[in-house]
Amino acid sequence: MTLQETALQAVQTMIDKGYSPFTAWNEYETVYAPIIRVHEKHNIVEFNTKSISEYVSATETRFKDGKISYGTFHRLIAGAERLLMFQNGNGIRKPKHGNRVQIGGHFGIVLDNFIANSHDWGKTVKPTAISELRQHFDWLLKNGCDNLENVTGQILRNYLIYCSEKYCPATLAQLKGRLKRSYTFFLNCGYIAKDFSNIFSFKVAIEKKILRAVPQDEIAAVLKQIDRSLPRGKRDYAIILLGIVTGLRACDIAALKLSDIDWRTGEIHILQKKTRVPLALPLTQDVGAALKDYILNGRISPIRKVIREYEEVFISVKAPYAPLSHYGAIGGIYALYKLKAGLKSGTFHDLRRAIGKNMVTAEIPVSTVSQVLGHGDLDSTKQYISLDSIHLKECALNFQGIVPKGGAAE
Repeated sequence: MTLQETALQAVQTMIDKGYSPFTAWNEYETVYAPIIRVHEKHNIVEFNTKSISEYVSATETRFKDGKISYGTFHRLIAGAERLLMFQNGNGIRKPKHGNRVQIGGHFGIVLDNFIANSHDWGKTVKPTAISELRQHFDWLLKNGCDNLENVTGQILRNYLIYCSEKYCPATLAQLKGRLKRSYTFFLNCGYIAKDFSNIFSFKVAIEKKILRAVPQDEIAAVLKQIDRSLPRGKRDYAIILLGIVTGLRACDIAALKLSDIDWRTGEIHILQKKTRVPLALPLTQDVGAALKDYILNGRISPIRKVIREYEEVFISVKAPYAPLSHYGAIGGIYALYKLKAGLKSGTFHDLRRAIGKNMVTAEIPVSTVSQVLGHGDLDSTKQYISLDSIHLKECALNFQGIVPKGGAAE
């Protein structure tokens, strides 16, 4: 059995044991996938205990050299150990929820209010924000602050300094952004009287990498593996084609609803889960045909009963036939067909990068590419400028409203 097959089986076992799909697929994306990529660089495909041990040693070296944070180190090592246990037949333990930081008193009331009323947070981001607030409140308590009314700018700066020593720059940048949103919530609820947004508005220097996009021949090889005569194949073909043609994020494809598709105007309208910004894209003929085939002929139960009770487009092919509510499920579908095609592992987001680089190298304005990909500003799009590929202009809608940041307009 290959390493990737073992990892996919481990994910399914985690879900069966009671882990949430988010936790299970996040384990694959953040822990198992890096292990697979390292092994592929050395042309190792089959599961190999010695290679896993070497990976663990290399990860320890990266941590000692300061290249990864303690949190990342602990997560990677724990994931490698779970994978070894699973391969050795020891299975995967049921999830334990007793290790989370327990918060009571004033902060407990604040946290409960945040959980109940922070409706504008995405389903994938909110659990992370809640966990970070538990740690933040725990730190405040340990440092003599038992009420949000007593929080000062200096206390928050000290906490950010503490986090900078604990997390890598990329994690710190995301953390401060979520804390900024949380403290805006606290301000609106009356827990604090002062706006601390400026405390969280500093820039974090992050070393950005130009990540790989999927070549056209690999895309063709993946599509050839899909049996479109079966309900599963009809669904998977529509999912992957959406990623190839529109560049939609996996989380937005998983959340796509029947009402988001406007068949009369030939458009797809969504509210992006990551940015919470509306996005309109053309429903191209090939994508429209794939979606139509799946909805009419593939979105059914084994007894040929059409599944109508869900608004989401994409439904699991096994009982209880629930929506694919998590982006990791979309990534798992793509990974499975890459495996069948004999290709190296990659992420569903690689398809989005292919759209970006193709449009930029086709001399489509960067502002237009930003709109098509649903970016909030031009900075997220500039990574594609240094990539090479062939033309792909079909999704180039001339939308307005992008405001360049940090300099003159593009």
